[in-house]
Amino acid sequence: MYAVLLTDEFGMTRDAFRAELRKRGIDTRDFFTSCAAQPAICALKPAQGPFPVTEDIAKRGLYLPSGLALTEEQISAVIAAIHDIAHA
Repeated sequence: MYAVLLTDEFGMTRDAFRAELRKRGIDTRDFFTSCAAQPAICALKPAQGPFPVTEDIAKRGLYLPSGLALTEEQISAVIAAIHDIAHA
């Protein structure tokens, strides 16, 4: 997997970045779910948390396309799209 964690300096939210990639035909996946949103953690009594670090990472992270079936052309398209978005 290729995980990306967007910083404030990037100037775009994770969701906006994902939308831009999607416009270019590139699907992404959510990063992991925060501990605070995991049903098993939520069910603990007394309630545990908050988990500010995992909540922050979960809202800023995403996974880029990956896998053995990706072609060089597809990889190049993902790279070009990221470059175009970052320099727009």
